[in-house]
Amino acid sequence: MSKDIQKSRAEFERQMLELDHPLVGFIDTPWLKRAEGPNDYKNEYVQGCWVGYQLSRAALVVELPQLHSEEFYDEFPEVEGGAYNEVRYANAVKTAIRAAGIKIKGDA
Repeated sequence: MSKDIQKSRAEFERQMLELDHPLVGFIDTPWLKRAEGPNDYKNEYVQGCWVGYQLSRAALVVELPQLHSEEFYDEFPEVEGGAYNEVRYANAVKTAIRAAGIKIKGDA
């Protein structure tokens, strides 16, 4: 199992244990027992949530601004060719992520 899947599964399980589920209320670790396959859960409710969780992550695609676009260069008389403005690029990336409806950890 890849590290990305392991990390995703750990985050999923953490969230599952913290949620007050509308159908079943709070769950505990026995609900998270694995089935025969390494990617399956014995409990059908948890398995359905896991499939939905994976699909929601797969659907996250954000088109980011081009890294070396001219819009991120500043012209200065003393600097030939201008200077790349990393802060402006970082802000444009954050704007693109927020426009996709994704929260950024640490944002106020």
